[in-house]
This record gives sequence, structure tokens and C-alpha cells, in this order.
Amino acid sequence: MKKLLLLFPFIIVLISSCGSSQLLPFTQEFRKENRLTPHELKSLQFYTSHDIILRRGSRQTKKSEHTGMLKINDSKLIEEIILPAGTPCVVEHVTGPDQLALRFSGRHDEFLVFGSLHEDRGYYELKALEWRKGRGKVAYGGKYYYSDPGSRHCILLVRAKHVKTLVYQRRVVNGQTLTERK
Repeated sequence: MKKLLLLFPFIIVLISSCGSSQLLPFTQEFRKENRLTPHELKSLQFYTSHDIILRRGSRQTKKSEHTGMLKINDSKLIEEIILPAGTPCVVEHVTGPDQLALRFSGRHDEFLVFGSLHEDRGYYELKALEWRKGRGKVAYGGKYYYSDPGSRHCILLVRAKHVKTLVYQRRVVNGQTLTERK
């Protein structure tokens, strides 16, 4: 018990020295300031800021003739992938100086590309092959999907802990005499 009481002040100092981490927008400026290499980017945990909903549909039409009547069976299959806000993701590969392919599952082909739009303060936003009326056409898992309109504003977040360090340098100057001045 005495040993535990001796460690108590040390534990308090250790806990108080730990700063809290927070989710920050991942920007091109953040990437450049921290000089993040592709290897370092792959070791970071990223998160999505908004829901991303991807949909694709296929239509199947079957015709058959029964007792003098044409029967048309028209069905539609809708595939939907939902990535809720805060979904963790990792860098699958760095696709350029301002683009990242982020993986959301264990499959290496299930990734989405996020990129920095320099005119928009450098946030890494969801990229699409094309945008129409706010809906983006994206490739995911070897198939093409269309995102919901709100997905366009999804940005990447990264957990960061800001640690401030103060370096204090001090020197004493003894002065200079006339004889030392030449």
C-alpha cells in the first residue's frame, strides 16, 4: 500500500501531461506542414465527416407466354452501401500529391478516393468520376455506384493530439571591455 501511495504523485503527473486527442479535418495544408510521407499516411487512422450512401440498381425483365397472355415480370435490384459519419478508414494507396484511396473494409478493392480541392481550403473531399445534380459516380469494389447528394460534402478527419513544446534557452553575457575590442 505504501508503494502505491509513493507512485500516486507520479501517476497524477503522467495523467495530467497527457493531452486529449481530437478529430481534425485532414487538409493539404496539414499534410504539408507535417511532411507526411506515403508510409506515414498509411499508418494514420482516418474517419468520415458525413454519411456516404452509395446506390446502384439493375433491372431485369422476363417475358413469358401463358395461355394466350403475355406475362412481363419487371424487377429491380437496388444495392446500397452505407458508410455512416465517423466510419474509420485507412489509406490503401496514395494516388497523387493531393489524393488518397481509402479502404473501408478488409477487401482491397473496396476503397473510395478523396482529394484536396485547393480552392476549398484544401479539405480532402470525396472524389467522383463525374458529378450530376450533387450525385457522384464512384467506383467501389469493382462496381459503379451513385452517391447521395449529401456525400459530396464528406471530408476526411484524422485524430490528432496537439502537443506544445517550449524550449527555453538562456545564456549569461559577461560584457565586453575596451581592451578586448579590436
